[in-house]
Amino acid sequence: MKYDADILFNHAPWEDLIASQDLLFKPEALAAISDGLRMDFHEGHAQGRNMPVVPTEAYANDLLATFDNHVAGYDLPCLLSADRPTRGRVMFCAQDPLRNGVQTGITVGTFFGIDSDYLRQSRRHYGVLWQLIRRCVENGYDVWVTDAMKLYAKEAPIDPHLYDICGKVLLREVELFKPDHVVAFGNRARHLLDRFNLKKPVLHERHPTARGSSAAWAKEGAARRYCETPQGRLEAKVDRYCRDIFGLELPLSTSSASHMSAAR
Repeated sequence: MKYDADILFNHAPWEDLIASQDLLFKPEALAAISDGLRMDFHEGHAQGRNMPVVPTEAYANDLLATFDNHVAGYDLPCLLSADRPTRGRVMFCAQDPLRNGVQTGITVGTFFGIDSDYLRQSRRHYGVLWQLIRRCVENGYDVWVTDAMKLYAKEAPIDPHLYDICGKVLLREVELFKPDHVVAFGNRARHLLDRFNLKKPVLHERHPTARGSSAAWAKEGAARRYCETPQGRLEAKVDRYCRDIFGLELPLSTSSASHMSAAR
């Protein structure tokens, strides 16, 4: 079974866009990691899978060696697109690559765990963001997903110089991708984009786990009624995000509807 077979994961021009990360990691090493994540995205995670780890020889900055023996994280910026004409570009920014557990080194994940079909099918916040991405892609928008802060380190402080480098990397992503819309999910993402002095309007959206992201908030201005079920609440949140970003509720395709109905 091939999951989300209609979505292109890190296809062209991803290879050019990932050059934005070269102050942190060697792009060719990220390309090799991307190949594995693409397989995970379409084929599912293997049983007992560990997260990929950036090899030390792929570091482009000596400051990263601090994290080798710590729980640290980096989310690979990803491009979600489809085989159709492109209507526009949307950039989604999460807050940071939070990591739990005990796996040490700079582990590589993705924006809200999109490499995991289990999380994409969830009706929790992971599923909300994935259905928003699908809705954008199905309506002609290519989507770049990334983190405002590029690194997370549990119990290891991030050097101020490395912090500034993360800002330069993010600004380079915007320069190369040229998004029509930049959306920051959560207060920390918004504050980081402000601190990094992004010269482009940013739409601040509530993080999908925020206490204010309630059923009442999601239904404000809605053009339709929703079932009082977990599925109905998920659809309401996706529609609300679409209204905020595009000024209208992007149509729900048959493909997207079938994915939503199959959610756990």
